Order: sequence, then structure tokens, then C-alpha cells
Amino acid sequence: MRLITRFLLPLTALYLLFFSFGCDDATSGVGGVVLGPEVSLASGAGIIDADTDLDLAAASFTVSIRANDGDAPLSSLTIQENGTNIPTARLTFLNGLTAQNPILIPGADAGGFTYDVQISGNNGMTGPSTYTFLVTDQDQESDFETLTINFTQPTPMVELLIADSLVSGDATINSIGGVFDVRINLTTPGPLLREFAVLEDGELMDASELSILNQGGMTSNPITLATEEGMGTMFGMTIDPDDTEDGTRVYTFRATDANGVSGETSINLTFEAPPGTPIAFDTTGVFFNASGPYERWLGPR
Repeated sequence: MRLITRFLLPLTALYLLFFSFGCDDATSGVGGVVLGPEVSLASGAGIIDADTDLDLAAASFTVSIRANDGDAPLSSLTIQENGTNIPTARLTFLNGLTAQNPILIPGADAGGFTYDVQISGNNGMTGPSTYTFLVTDQDQESDFETLTINFTQPTPMVELLIADSLVSGDATINSIGGVFDVRINLTTPGPLLREFAVLEDGELMDASELSILNQGGMTSNPITLATEEGMGTMFGMTIDPDDTEDGTRVYTFRATDANGVSGETSINLTFEAPPGTPIAFDTTGVFFNASGPYERWLGPR
């Protein structure tokens, strides 16, 4: 009996020690794990719920913020743009709550909510902006969701059209004095077009070197587009560079819209005088103006 008692007492001590550490009434959740809140972005018509591109000119965008509580009731929601709280003037809670940031969660929503929030404006810069939606509960446990929006700005489009005797891309010019013709198509996905310019090696060409087909020489460079041309236009142009030396030069055709945003296209032209024949009598390779009417021409400048 003494032998049994001698072994029974240590086993009993070990049993009590194990259960005293294995059971902790002070911890919450399952198995002692604290359950914090959860937040996510819901989808829906007109709702942004994933990383996306957005026109910089867009007045606003809408997100649907969904949150659930954990071990403690929800306390607050904070909305940030690039790490900074967004001013309340830029937030509209479409369910009727008065905008605050952070906003205190009312008791009726402390167990969970879905808020559709309209965020107006942006940082005014093109490129990505990160939006953070942070939910905190009454135990100061928190969770967050992020969304990246890449703000883009549509630019005017400039295209050199392809046709016989017209330059539409990189080429070698063997004409007298380097004269060449182009047909230019301007379009805009955004604001109305305002002006058009031609550059040689990054510098504005003199207006005397430029002329509009059937309209004569240009009086300025850049030229101001007429109101009816603001949505887009097409015209033919003859370019007669003052620089007649052989070599390669870059020609840039640039359109600018009413917001000052520009779009352009460039070509590399290599100029070579025809060998073996006096240039004064050699017209081989001259790019004459293409025959036939164009869809639309710029008026007198």
C-alpha cells in the first residue's frame, strides 16, 4: 500500500499542474484566440471593389465597405488616402450617416455593417493612389482592407496617315531641299483640342517652313484650332525645312487639349541628296502633295 501511495501522489500533482495551465478562463475566443473584427470591400453596380484605373477627371467613385465584429463590438471606421485621413468634405455615406473620419459606429451597427461611401476628388495627380479602410473594435483590435486606384489622364491622339507620296513613319528623304508631305489625323478622348504644333529636334519650327495643303503658309506655330476642330480633324501639310544638310532629324507632331494635356507622335527622317546629279535638276524622290480631296482641312490661319 505504501508503494501505491508513493506513486499516486506525484501523478496527482502532475494531473493538477497540467489542467491548471491548460485551462485559462481569462482568455476569450476559441482555444484562447482573440477574435478581432473583419473588413472587406463588397461588389455591386457602380461599385469599385478591386484595383483599377480611373480617369483623373472623374468627379468621384463609390466603395461598399463591409465589416463584422469579433469578440468585441465595432467602434470606428477610418478611411485614408495614401496614409492620410481623407477630409470629411470628400466623403458621403450613402446610407445617411453624417460624414466623419474616423466615424464612430452607432450601436445598431456595432455587430456588423455595410456602408456605401462615395469618395470625391483625388490627389490631383496622375498615377496610383492607395485607399485604406480601417475598422477598430472596442478592445482596440483592428482589421483593414486596401484598394489602389491608378488615376489616368486621356491624351490627344496624333496619327500620320499612310498614302502614296506621303511620309507616315521613319524614312529617308531624297527630295530637293528635304521637302516632304504628311497627312495628320487628330482625335481626342477627353477635352476639346486647342492647338497643334510641329517640332524639329525638339524645337518649334518656324511657321514659314510649314504650310497647309490648299491653304498656303502658316502664320504661326503652334496653330490654334477652330472650335469645330476641337473634337478632331484631319489635314495635309507640307514641311520645307530650312536645314538642307544631310543627316537625321526628329520631327514631332503635337496636339494639346483645353486642359493643357498633350499627345504627340515622332518620326526620324534621314536626309540624303541624290548622288551624281546636280540637285537643281534632280526631282527624283520628291514627295509631291497627294492628289484627291481630304475629308477636312484647316481653314486659313
